Amino acid sequence: MFRWTLSRELGVFLLAQVAVLVFVYSQLLPQYLWSGIQQAAEVFLRTEAQTADAHFAQYGTLPDSSGHGIQLYEDLDQMPEETRELIMRRGSLPRENRIRFFGDGESGVMLLIHPMEDGSKVFMVFRATEEVIRGPGGVFDEFTELLRLRERVGLGFVAFWGVLTALLLRRIYVRTRRMSQWTQGLSPSSATQDDPRFGYGEFDDVGRELQGAFARISKALERESEFVRNASHELRTPIAIIRSNLDLERRRSGSESEPLGRIRRASDRMQQLVDTLLWLSREDVGEQSAEDVDLEALLRLIADEHAYLLNGKHYRLQVSGPVSSRSVAEQPARIALANLIRNAFQHSDEGEVLIELNDEGVTVQNRIAARAGGDQKVSQSDGLGLTLVRKITQRMGWAFEAYSQGVLHIAKLRFTVAGT
Repeated sequence: MFRWTLSRELGVFLLAQVAVLVFVYSQLLPQYLWSGIQQAAEVFLRTEAQTADAHFAQYGTLPDSSGHGIQLYEDLDQMPEETRELIMRRGSLPRENRIRFFGDGESGVMLLIHPMEDGSKVFMVFRATEEVIRGPGGVFDEFTELLRLRERVGLGFVAFWGVLTALLLRRIYVRTRRMSQWTQGLSPSSATQDDPRFGYGEFDDVGRELQGAFARISKALERESEFVRNASHELRTPIAIIRSNLDLERRRSGSESEPLGRIRRASDRMQQLVDTLLWLSREDVGEQSAEDVDLEALLRLIADEHAYLLNGKHYRLQVSGPVSSRSVAEQPARIALANLIRNAFQHSDEGEVLIELNDEGVTVQNRIAARAGGDQKVSQSDGLGLTLVRKITQRMGWAFEAYSQGVLHIAKLRFTVAGT
């Protein structure tokens, strides 16, 4: 699955920069080349004008012609017809000692009107033809070499930028990976180790914040677990006193009244809750060994113990398959099943409670009342019983789900790893 990361973002950003640079460079290069050709032609025209002055001062005449594509004319009529028409289409001539270009931007002629000492004028024309520009020994050979040099420098710069970008992305990836691995290995014991070092100050700051947050969470969980253990231990004494006095009262009177029966059942519930909380607070919960447990007998025993919650209704235990026992950790299984059955008995509004035992696990199904207005999609909220079952199954790695289907609430417990 594709995931956007810091390395990918930097890579796309730098590659986009390189692409824009190459595009702009390729688009501007011809314009800069032609501009350089024009500037060089101006230099050569003025140089040839000085040469013409020197020749005129020495011999009294203009030189027959000049090299490097420059031609000298005494008036416009001496120019070739094509050159003269190209100049006259513009309608005006440049002022003396001013250079003007006549053409379409890619080829044409440059004209310099140079005054001589005797008051005459010389028309100096440079025609920028392909032969002049690129011909061997031409005046612009050096510009061709300069162009090639610029291309090599440009490609070298792009290659250098690419290598630099790859190194930068590699550094970011290595440090990001190091931080990810460190975060995955974060535990209560490592939360107090030395400050993390990832190579980037920002990553180090994030690592220290995570380390501090993990340490605070670990301390809070430790205080919570200690509180649960202490409270559960303290509750065992008053529960034991209540149960012993109930036994004394039953022996004294020879029977147990209904109020005392409710007190006994409440004390049994309290005892079961205390045992569950103490069991969850243990560190070796997930390390308990499995043993063969007769789940059918265990379910009947738990259901009979909580039958008083049915209030005239009844339950049915349905066993699918010839074998009702399986290898499982008995204590957590007993606690989880007791909470499931008690929850179903306590919230059952009508009909029987169905307890089904099969090869996959145990399913408990009970009916709940419909809401006002005919809404049949009711949910049985997670009370303390289902919450404890979820915690137990998470610690043991078992699969558990609870949901409502119409007026039925269904809870399924499988003594297998969740997801298998």
